[in-house]
Amino acid sequence: MPFTPEYNERMNAIYENIEKFNQKDISKFNQILRENKHYKLNDEQLIEKMSEFHTFTHDSLEYLIGVMNRNPQTFNGYGPYTKMDGYWKGLNISPHNNSPVEFQKKILEYTRQIEEQRQYIEKLESEIQQLTKNQ
Repeated sequence: MPFTPEYNERMNAIYENIEKFNQKDISKFNQILRENKHYKLNDEQLIEKMSEFHTFTHDSLEYLIGVMNRNPQTFNGYGPYTKMDGYWKGLNISPHNNSPVEFQKKILEYTRQIEEQRQYIEKLESEIQQLTKNQ
């Protein structure tokens, strides 16, 4: 919930962590996320791998990725990133696309929808298991 003391404290911790990130290491950050489509590292493993240049928290990693995805013009050449099946990866955007920004937005929206549907299916499967146990 925004504007609660807990929310403000959490956001301040995220900002403090990201402020320490050296922007010169953004290419390393991008490379690790692009390669993650092969390695399929979860958040903790990604944070450990990135610790050679910055120690992210789970929240600061998610926040930075979100900022990069929402601001593709600012981070030109980096991202977009999506989380599918529990791991982050970089999306490959075709240079032949007439509107790469619109294409990125569509891909991110479709990816978000797929992730929401996957979570909904897992919830339904869990409820089905509970119902079958109770019978």
